Amino acid sequence: MRSVRARLAQKYLFFELIPPLFIGVIVFVSILLMLQALRLTEFILLHGGEISVVAKLVTFMSISFLPAILPMSLLFAVLLTYGRLNTDSELVAMRSSGLSLFQIGMPAWILALLVSFFSLETTLRLAPWGNRQFEVLITEIGSTRVADTVREGVFTEGFYNLVVYADKVDTDEDLLRGVFIYDGRSADPLTIVAKTGRIMSDTEDTLAKTLRLMDGTVHRIKNGATTKINFLVYNLNLRFDQSQSAREKSPPSLNITELRDLLKREDLPQADRLTYEAEYHKRWALPFACLIFGFVAVALAVASNRRSGKSSGIVLSLALIVAYWVLYVGAESLARSGNAPASISLWTPNLLFAIFGYWRFKRSGKR
Repeated sequence: MRSVRARLAQKYLFFELIPPLFIGVIVFVSILLMLQALRLTEFILLHGGEISVVAKLVTFMSISFLPAILPMSLLFAVLLTYGRLNTDSELVAMRSSGLSLFQIGMPAWILALLVSFFSLETTLRLAPWGNRQFEVLITEIGSTRVADTVREGVFTEGFYNLVVYADKVDTDEDLLRGVFIYDGRSADPLTIVAKTGRIMSDTEDTLAKTLRLMDGTVHRIKNGATTKINFLVYNLNLRFDQSQSAREKSPPSLNITELRDLLKREDLPQADRLTYEAEYHKRWALPFACLIFGFVAVALAVASNRRSGKSSGIVLSLALIVAYWVLYVGAESLARSGNAPASISLWTPNLLFAIFGYWRFKRSGKR
């Protein structure tokens, strides 16, 4: 009879945890999106974009946030649910009916295990894919309306690794008037002055452009000598540098297999190796954080004051999240700078929280 009551109580607890978990995911995704909203809005206004494109950007960005959001959402769900049940004296009733603290905590730990498995799949494959799609889409948008990046009467740096100045800019026609260009991409830099310039797209390669300059001069410096060439038409090939374009994946866009392959390279620069090692251990540490958070949250919730109510669960979850991420960001910084091995520093926050959770759980068990 007692085992039947235990199973019913555990089933009840498990399903009580599900709604707060999804609410937590939605809330934390919304918060992170709001933090990026200004930069994303500025980019969209500058380069233009349909609602469907904006929706894709938000979707891909949200997917890339999941590894960080899942542990926070789980902690929020467990603290809120168990805290509410503790406030309503339901946990007291369960313990009075013979359920141990271990049995009461089991639903939260099962959910933590399930979330941990999903988080593992997310960090290893889904989030890198989302981040990659976001990078590619941003690059495609940025390459469609190139003239928007050039401001009238201002020297613009970083325009396909050129310095560009234009008296007038017609963004609708991709037309520049009164053009000055400094091209330092080669060993022999060029200075180009032209009356007009029109940006033309390559039909086969969206990342490649041609700046067709009309009626101007080219000044080339080679071996200390200056050469001046007049032209009626001059085609200047534009292309994103491979290190800056979406063709080269950033560390968060690499899946676990690609990270392993990079770390096996003996010719990998030390700075890159430190970055990839930190990224590799992040992929494993965050899913384990779900297990740790589930354990810590139960220990804290059952020991909390029954009169504190739901608000204390929310405040406590936010405090723990801030504490964890302060430790985590510091650990990642140490790993990337080479001041501590990534295999130690990035696992330290999990270890500290596990020790804290074990201590709280032992104290709760004695009550």
